[in-house]
Amino acid sequence: MKKYHMCVMFILFLSAISPLSAQDTAALEEAGAKVRRDTEGRVIALDARNTEITGETLPEMPFLRDLKLSGPQVTDATLTRLGEFQALTSLALDKTAVTDATLMNQIAKLPKLQQLFLAETAVTDDGVMALEKNTAFTRIRLAGTKITDVATVILAEMPKLQAVDLSNTQITAAGAAHFAQLKNLTDVNIYNDVNVDGSVTETFAKMPWLEKLNLDNVPVADADVAKLAPLTEKLTFLHLGGTRITDAVVPILATFKKLATLHVNRTAVTEDGIKTLKEALPGCDVITVGGEAP
Repeated sequence: MKKYHMCVMFILFLSAISPLSAQDTAALEEAGAKVRRDTEGRVIALDARNTEITGETLPEMPFLRDLKLSGPQVTDATLTRLGEFQALTSLALDKTAVTDATLMNQIAKLPKLQQLFLAETAVTDDGVMALEKNTAFTRIRLAGTKITDVATVILAEMPKLQAVDLSNTQITAAGAAHFAQLKNLTDVNIYNDVNVDGSVTETFAKMPWLEKLNLDNVPVADADVAKLAPLTEKLTFLHLGGTRITDAVVPILATFKKLATLHVNRTAVTEDGIKTLKEALPGCDVITVGGEAP
């Protein structure tokens, strides 16, 4: 009898750790999803963007680490089981119909989550506040959401944060100032933040560890860019497209020797200024044409 119970328990154990069946995988892939497994055959990543998958009928995937969903069919109501995927470290719900409810009731329950992408959703400060106990985040994208400076206070308490995208939101330069305390934050994107003014560069000047900075369509002028001088040793990407810079800023930008990409499109920088930049920064791709940042 004891041997029988041991066999039953072993079978149950194997059932718990077994990967999805071929039928389950085929159904996901037939719907357009991309499935990735580890060396033991367990599903660890599911990319269902640009499909009709809602998340409501996803099979159990106890080892799933990376989940990507998109589209208006993905709602709070279809993600009521999201909190069950306890192994998740990366979650992308860009351009879905989720609201603060999903953050409060599901995402806040994911203890291992490090990357969260919620661009162009109805998320507000209340949803971000639900994440304040998770200090493991390294990347967060909230572009096109309804957040304000309240959210920046919460984000500034995430010491491992490396990249943040708050483009097209209601934050101000005062909100961005909270990021100066984040020593691991190397990638900041505040494209088209209409309430941010040129004074925001005073904050970034205090962050010499920055490597990527997107100020596209933010009203920074020559004097504001001059304040970024402390970033010359690390900055590899700088987007100044759609700003108020002129040729007066060229000598300053010419000192950013680590730049690999520099956007000066849609500005008053002239052909002569562009020529000078290309000569001073031979290893840099100086972008002079094109529309808005992606």
